[in-house]
Amino acid sequence: MRISFLSGRAGKDSMGCCFCDGETMGDELLVVLMERMGRVQSREKLLNDVWDIAADVSSRTIDTHITRLRQKLGRMGELIETVRGIGYRFKEEGFSENTHSL
Repeated sequence: MRISFLSGRAGKDSMGCCFCDGETMGDELLVVLMERMGRVQSREKLLNDVWDIAADVSSRTIDTHITRLRQKLGRMGELIETVRGIGYRFKEEGFSENTHSL
């Protein structure tokens, strides 16, 4: 997967490239998850790091954005793994360093 911050929105083209403008929270969420690939991120940590808000806000915020992000990414959305009771991680399995760039 390749991420481009020039195209104007998150999504995937026919060649499997992911495009982000880096301005929407979903795009920022994707970048944070990819930077921390393989490491589980709690909902509270993501709320703080992406939205800069305290964890007392409903964790459904993260769940909603994850769902939308997976939809934007299509089949590649399967790389965002739910870790029940903890949070999310971007899977390393099936993801080659040779096929993406940040």
